[in-house]
Amino acid sequence: MEMSKRNYYQSQLSSNSHNPLKPWKLTNSLIKGKEKGVTSPDELINPVNQQPTNDPTHTSNIFNDYFVSIGNQLATAIISPANKQYPVSCHGPQRPFVLHEAPREEVKLIIDNPSI
Repeated sequence: MEMSKRNYYQSQLSSNSHNPLKPWKLTNSLIKGKEKGVTSPDELINPVNQQPTNDPTHTSNIFNDYFVSIGNQLATAIISPANKQYPVSCHGPQRPFVLHEAPREEVKLIIDNPSI
């Protein structure tokens, strides 16, 4: 029984390889207890000040800060190679990249004066 089930799924995956949606549907049918629908938290705790926020701008900036810093944290955790003839640099950005809303006047000033 197990072998025929395996053969069935392998043949289905092979025959539907040209259509990326069908293998995903087949894979999802194998996962038991999968929750349906999309949920999101009502609020997010800011890791800096431990205050809850549900403001989309603050939430975006919290995620931006996290993803900007995670690469540097992972890079510093990597063990240096035994062969040190190649330099390994694990320096992250000096300032994290955060998106903030720009006032209309500032955007107009930058467009009008590209040398700024």
